[in-house]
Amino acid sequence: MRDDTKNNKELFKTDLTGVRGSKIHTEKKQNFPQVSEMTKEDIDAVLAIGYAYFSATENQEKPSGFWPRETLERWVASGVDIALVAKNENGVQGFILTTIHLTNRKAECENIWINPEWRGTEVAKNLMAEMIDRVHKGGSADCIVFLAEEDNEVAQNFVQKKSGFERGKSYVWMVKRIAS
Repeated sequence: MRDDTKNNKELFKTDLTGVRGSKIHTEKKQNFPQVSEMTKEDIDAVLAIGYAYFSATENQEKPSGFWPRETLERWVASGVDIALVAKNENGVQGFILTTIHLTNRKAECENIWINPEWRGTEVAKNLMAEMIDRVHKGGSADCIVFLAEEDNEVAQNFVQKKSGFERGKSYVWMVKRIAS
């Protein structure tokens, strides 16, 4: 690891004390979702979740706002990027997708989603903590960025107050589709 990287790693460390193993409702403790790497077998569930969420917000059957199957398959197979799920006996209850940009040594948290039934129970914290830990141990990024929609205060508060991120500059996201 480069010497200048050691100090930069401090920028995205967060206090993980109490994130794993904290007390939750007793009735949910037995079936609490566990974090693991996303596999090919998880892709259908993640697609269903993503399409359901974005269909509700975009009024489309196959919305443009979520990743296509091929992208999720590349995420799972990349060996560099991070795709994690939180699963229990009922299936996928949450996921986090993070792209590692090797050229500029930046990790970009693209999506985090938690089943509404499990929100407020440490599932999001566990996914975020595992992602941060993997980025840190991987040594291929000096910082992690998280993009949240301007009106999504829940996500902004979560990453800022619960995960130790600092608010950055605001930008306008502009897109030009080049593939059909």
